[in-house]
Amino acid sequence: MTQDNQTQKDNEQDKETFSLIWFVPFIALVIALTLAINAWQKQGPIIEIYFQKAEGIEPKRTKIRYKNVDIGTVESVRISDNLSSIIVTAELAPEFSEYLSGNTKFWVVSPRISLSGISGLNTLVSGVYIEIDPGEPGVEQLLFQGLDEPPLVRSDTKGSSYTLFSKKLGSLDVSSPVYFKQIKVGEITSYRLAADNQDIEISLFIEAPYDKFVTDHSRFWNVSGFDVDLGTNGINIELESLSAFVAGGIAFDSPHIEEATPATSLSNYYLLPNRKAVIEGAYVTSYPFAMRFSNQSTRGLNPGSTVEYYGIKVGEVRTVSFSEVGLGTTSIDIVVDIQPERMAQKPPLERKSFENNITEMIKYGLRAQLKSGSLLTGSLYIDLVNTEEKNGPEVINNGIVYIPTITGDVDQATKRLASIVNKIDQFPITTIGNDLSASLAQLNALLSDLNNTNFSTNLGNVVANAENASQEFKQITSSATTSLQQLENTLKTMEESIAPDSQLYFELLNTLKSVSESADSVRQFTDELNRHPQSLILGK
Repeated sequence: MTQDNQTQKDNEQDKETFSLIWFVPFIALVIALTLAINAWQKQGPIIEIYFQKAEGIEPKRTKIRYKNVDIGTVESVRISDNLSSIIVTAELAPEFSEYLSGNTKFWVVSPRISLSGISGLNTLVSGVYIEIDPGEPGVEQLLFQGLDEPPLVRSDTKGSSYTLFSKKLGSLDVSSPVYFKQIKVGEITSYRLAADNQDIEISLFIEAPYDKFVTDHSRFWNVSGFDVDLGTNGINIELESLSAFVAGGIAFDSPHIEEATPATSLSNYYLLPNRKAVIEGAYVTSYPFAMRFSNQSTRGLNPGSTVEYYGIKVGEVRTVSFSEVGLGTTSIDIVVDIQPERMAQKPPLERKSFENNITEMIKYGLRAQLKSGSLLTGSLYIDLVNTEEKNGPEVINNGIVYIPTITGDVDQATKRLASIVNKIDQFPITTIGNDLSASLAQLNALLSDLNNTNFSTNLGNVVANAENASQEFKQITSSATTSLQQLENTLKTMEESIAPDSQLYFELLNTLKSVSESADSVRQFTDELNRHPQSLILGK
């Protein structure tokens, strides 16, 4: 009985020992799995970035940053199999895995100097790092192509993109600024040859809130360098900014039109060469008129020359050509384009009604004349003026209204110059020369008579006497100067003698002091005698 109990206890002890031994590795396995799961959960996505060069990138040291916050570290750097690029392997923070997509961009931040400025100077101390721009969310991606240059516009920058078409690129380049009222509001992001191979397609980005000023009536123009206009108003130089002068630039403006609507992103516009082209392009309606100048030179008047009315431009010259060439008369026909909007003619702007208005003005004295625009360049322009002539002729040829002409100021100046030349020709220059010659002969005879009468000798004696008198006056003046000098020295000596720091002044003070003391002694002696007269005999 006792043996059976002992055997039963041994069996129970063996079972208990067996259970404890196998429980320990089970716990170790659970702990290992827990640590592995935690490590797997804490491990971020492993990505690969292809760069053309990896200057300054070091494994375990180079960081990947987003808005100056570290979100990953470079693990390794190696060369691709075909030796065409550098493969950078990096580990990112786990919470950043949802922001990796085909829109994500990577680039190396290093010290960089460009036309738009200087950037990345902080990397001189901290070393280069890789910047990330997540972009729009999308399908997860772990393989990326790194950028050689930082993107001009980050994905989180608010604004709109637009496309311009231009005949030439000029000095414009990527990162060239875009201005609105001389404020930089954007920049050029890219350019390429358009699909038609005729224009340059320029993409630009304008930041918010300035993109709201771009409407369907907006106009863009090139402000690269400076614009020099040498016209009838002299020399006019326009410079948008120093940055635009160096790096080129684009400016835009939007006229205030009630029916104008805000432009949508990726809207297309045409890039005009300068602001003058923008102003000219605002007047889209023009009608032709003609004028004939007879026996007047039109040198300096070219297609594009202005037509003015009361000093305000109302049109341009289209063509200049001969209408009649003869021995007695030569006529030149000039066709101009006048824009009704410039003459305050409101819509509807039908050609017939505008021609009727001009015809009515011709009847009341409207005339055209040539005027000088610049004496420096010799350019001419056409000026429409109102004269006293009434019921002027109305000539219509080939459907074009002819505006009567009058002699211009250039022709009038030529006639005045010819009149002056004629008057000079009629001037009696020969007679005046003969009279002048006779007068000179008489003057010569008079001088000879004076010479014969010893006039020169007498004049010499007078001059000699004047010199002697001058010499005596000079001696008197010298004596007076010496006397004044001596007087000045005497006064100076007296001033020095009675000066507060002189010996005489000091001795005079001592003498006065002694006299004062003697006077006091006499006064005391007199007072004593008055009080004790007997002391003079008996003593004090």
